[in-house]
Amino acid sequence: MSRRYITTITLNPSLDRLYKVADFHVSGLFRLAKENQPRIQPGGKGILIAESLSVLNNTVLAMGFCGGHAGNSLKEVLHEKGIATNFTWVENDLRSNIFIYETKNQTITEINEAGPWVEERDFEYFTNSLQLMLPQTDFIVLAGSIPPGISNSAYENIIQLCRHFFVPSLLHTTEKYLEPCLQIGSKIICPDLRSCTKFLGVELVNTEDYIKMSELMLNASDRTEIILSIINPSLVIAATRNGIKVLSSDAKNEKLMPGFTDNFLGGFINSYLKKETLENSLIFGFASALACMQNLLEKIESEEKLMDHISRVKVQDQNES
Repeated sequence: MSRRYITTITLNPSLDRLYKVADFHVSGLFRLAKENQPRIQPGGKGILIAESLSVLNNTVLAMGFCGGHAGNSLKEVLHEKGIATNFTWVENDLRSNIFIYETKNQTITEINEAGPWVEERDFEYFTNSLQLMLPQTDFIVLAGSIPPGISNSAYENIIQLCRHFFVPSLLHTTEKYLEPCLQIGSKIICPDLRSCTKFLGVELVNTEDYIKMSELMLNASDRTEIILSIINPSLVIAATRNGIKVLSSDAKNEKLMPGFTDNFLGGFINSYLKKETLENSLIFGFASALACMQNLLEKIESEEKLMDHISRVKVQDQNES
């Protein structure tokens, strides 16, 4: 019997460089100590979710676009982690994102490249490959940005293809790429809310605003069942047609750090596909993210280590006082 995959689609993956610098500031000169040499690791939101799912003993296939020496390096690292790959190769090299972690004040400076140019014919090759893999796929994760050269409606086309094969999907991306997909309706939608003060015309100030935004997305298509709004490490909102769940934690950091949402989604999908209740899946996802907060871009190490964080998560239905 052939394997059934959770397939993650990262149209714009990267090899990320993480620098740790004490007292970083603009226009300064900084020399890295030997112990603080840059850490190079796979990047792109779908790739990070794939890594979390793999650690939790899921069979994962990573798809998307790759190119150049960096693309080969990405494939090798993923294979070492037990993640199968089926990338569509492009002429240009994989992008590289830079993270500068200022250790004194624990701030992050991010520099994200746009990514390699991808021809429309490359997207056609990709969709043909995806069509061959969908009969072996139980669930699709679409996450991250869309590279230059292909239409912003790429996710819309992929979701329609998944529906043809009756494969449910989760979409996690920014408003620019998410809005064209709302009426098509991915089963689960998780907007990328990093640095957002406004989304779909809703000013995001308090919990009620995030609930309003979630309900707008939920009501855009009957096919959408869950909206996950991961606001910060102490607040997550899940909207369904049965009501709203507000999850909180004891985390003090008020800003979403890189990797938090990806670890949350990895843990959530892991439990959700094992037929856990929505509430238990949300708690497991939250605990997965909390377990990785100590270090920037830290990955889930094991299910056992994140279980210690379950008790840190509280769930309240919107109608409860």
